[in-house]
Amino acid sequence: MKLAFQPIPKEFVSGTEFFDSKSPLTKAIEKVSKYGAVVVLNGKDYFGIVDERSIQAKKNLDIGKRESISKFAKKAPVLDSSTSIDKAIIDFYESGSKALAYREEGKIKGIVHRNSLLKAMLSLHLISDYKVQEIMSTPILAINEDANLSQAKAAMDKNRVKRLIVMSKKGASGILTYKDIMKYLMQSRRRVITPRSSVQPNISVGEASNRNIYTISKDASIDDAIRSFVENKVSSLMVVGDSKPIGVVTVKDVFEVIAKESSSRENRITLSGLDSYTKEYEEDIKENLSALMEKLNRFHKIQTTGVSANVKRLKDKNYEVKLRIFLTERGAVSISTAGYSMERVLNDAINKAYGIIRNRKEIIYMSHKRENVPEEDAE
Repeated sequence: MKLAFQPIPKEFVSGTEFFDSKSPLTKAIEKVSKYGAVVVLNGKDYFGIVDERSIQAKKNLDIGKRESISKFAKKAPVLDSSTSIDKAIIDFYESGSKALAYREEGKIKGIVHRNSLLKAMLSLHLISDYKVQEIMSTPILAINEDANLSQAKAAMDKNRVKRLIVMSKKGASGILTYKDIMKYLMQSRRRVITPRSSVQPNISVGEASNRNIYTISKDASIDDAIRSFVENKVSSLMVVGDSKPIGVVTVKDVFEVIAKESSSRENRITLSGLDSYTKEYEEDIKENLSALMEKLNRFHKIQTTGVSANVKRLKDKNYEVKLRIFLTERGAVSISTAGYSMERVLNDAINKAYGIIRNRKEIIYMSHKRENVPEEDAE
């Protein structure tokens, strides 16, 4: 694979707004929508970046008028004139941000949007040889259109995902993202409730979902997927094979290809996100993932080509592990788990991934109301 070692062009840098860390978030929300992200400073020093995702990460979307922007700031990497394009892609992959701050001569000058890196990948043909089916995520996590937003949010929180495919009796009818939930509830002047609450808003998933689903064939090239991301301003595409949904491919999946090829690998295992707190678990993680691959490869018609794990220590001192197990015929099975114990979180992720791969399910329904599931798709 060709790697782009040249530095980020200054043309990629765009303007944004700057806020002091003590400023209320409510003053910045409009600017986040306008620029995609804003930069937070503590005095003259870089404090972090706030985008839609860092706001959505708050479990309760009821934001107080005086709530400090610092609580929503993500301490994401800072790019500069020495950062190469491939390194910037890895920074975007590991941070999960839609934009990153750019520093020049010791001062933050603006931000670089994720789409700029996607356009660079297209022009440089970095991963043109890959097909969509090689990197797509399976199985599809779906929810019935009759479920409500409380159930959808609870399903997203539990499975650590940001989108669900919405299903009707006729098949896929839309897509619901965390962003859709936030926008719909803010427009309706409703509050998102916590998963433990017994109160449920009378808003159906079908009502709030985006009915315009962008799809792509499993046999299409990654360049086609990137072009669709850029032209349609979306971050995910539903992958279709034999006229039915079989997976989802996201911008992060595309960036992960660069991360896999650029990182040091051992036994086809790629680790990312390790910090001073989680570095001590590195060898144990590799050992457990290697054992998982060996276990899966004993089964007929199941062959793994690699596994990637992104490890994160969350603000509440929880651990999060995101696994992607790459298979020869099914793309990548994606699993995300979180909890207080690193060992338990990793074991939960491995066990869930093993069960999904063994069962070979293409669609998993998140709604607990089985009567809402079309009979032909019921599990």
